[in-house]
Amino acid sequence: MAREGHVIEANHCALLGHALAGFAQRQQHTRRRLVIAGKNRITCNAIRQQALHGSLAMGSLSVVATVNAPSDLTCELGSVDVRLTPRSDVTVTATCELGEVKVAGTARATLKKGKKKTVTIKLGKAGKKLAKSCGKPKLTVTSTTKSGKKQKQSGKTKRTLKKSASLCGPKVVPVPSTIDLTTAERCDFITEGADPRTECLFPYPNNYFTKADSATDTGLRLDLKRDSMPANKDGVRINPADINMSDGFSPGAPIITQVPGLDNQAAFDQSGIVSIKEKSSYADADQPIVVIDAATGEREPIWAELDANATSAEQTDLEIHLNKNLIEGHRYIVAMRDLRRSDGSTIEAPDGFKLYRTENQVTNNSIVEARRAKFEEIFTKLGYIDNQFLAPRIKAGVLMFTGLMDTICPPSTQFAAYNKITSPKDVVIYPDHGHEGLPGASDMVFEFMMGL
Repeated sequence: MAREGHVIEANHCALLGHALAGFAQRQQHTRRRLVIAGKNRITCNAIRQQALHGSLAMGSLSVVATVNAPSDLTCELGSVDVRLTPRSDVTVTATCELGEVKVAGTARATLKKGKKKTVTIKLGKAGKKLAKSCGKPKLTVTSTTKSGKKQKQSGKTKRTLKKSASLCGPKVVPVPSTIDLTTAERCDFITEGADPRTECLFPYPNNYFTKADSATDTGLRLDLKRDSMPANKDGVRINPADINMSDGFSPGAPIITQVPGLDNQAAFDQSGIVSIKEKSSYADADQPIVVIDAATGEREPIWAELDANATSAEQTDLEIHLNKNLIEGHRYIVAMRDLRRSDGSTIEAPDGFKLYRTENQVTNNSIVEARRAKFEEIFTKLGYIDNQFLAPRIKAGVLMFTGLMDTICPPSTQFAAYNKITSPKDVVIYPDHGHEGLPGASDMVFEFMMGL
């Protein structure tokens, strides 16, 4: 998420903010305590060296443990700062103990006067095996410092590694009793668990109601079941035979669903949903309902309303309208978040959706698991962040460079962000340049920074 004064970078298209100096200062502070990366994250607090002998001043020794990959746990000694006398060199030996493996690895380094060095300990076979396990082994790093003939333990620290979900594998849970899978072949169960229960075909349109068909341009064909179709006053259901000849849904049809709790205008207003009165708010960074092109990640302009003809809360539908038709052959994702009841309380996701949203969890049901890969893909696409929606948050001055021949960061995407920046801004256009280095840009950046 963009914060004031930082450099905003979208696919390497940089917007320069005026607080870079403060940002750099914070980065320098960060480097004093090695940044941790990997699965099991632990930082061992700095420990003070004991004086090796009277001629040596007290120094500091920072110990860091890092998992670079599931099979490679590395214990590092960093930020070594020992003041030496001209006559002395110091040898540091670091030993890593992991769980029941007493000597998981050892490393040694000689520190010259006024120099700093990082010692990395690679685990042996037994240590790597333990590091890849699901448990929470204890890590101990001990350092011994030798100056001349004198050798002393200069530091020791212990930590317990956090359990790594990626190493333990997903947790298998049963399908909650609130989810009815008996009609799963014709009804989407993603809204199951909501109270009251929503209509069988909701949300609609929905690729759940399609089947693969290689003979169509889209590779799909509608597969609506008659038992799920609406019925007239005599109980006769619509025959979907003609509709099922389609290879997709109409690109201009509204999206219809039900959200129990979002069944009155007060709840609609509490949720801050884009309405016909303020269509431009579809692009707000915190807009609770979005329609996203799965291929490009871009939002589609929409507005929404509640069914004005509903006679009860249970029959109140949420209707999402398109400001323009969608592109034929494209796939779209509809996402809703932070919806509210009339009293302002949050409406929880239904249990059917939670089956897929909860991380590191699977069920023991094949019907549910058949859709998991598709939902993982959807969640990945929803993780896409378009900087144009963050641009209004920028408060710092901005200097932007745009090459009109840039095919990596097309000018249209750059201008989309630039146009939404409300702070003082300027853009320099290079008509004949692409994504390469831009002549004169460094000097202009320097002048820009000096003028702040």
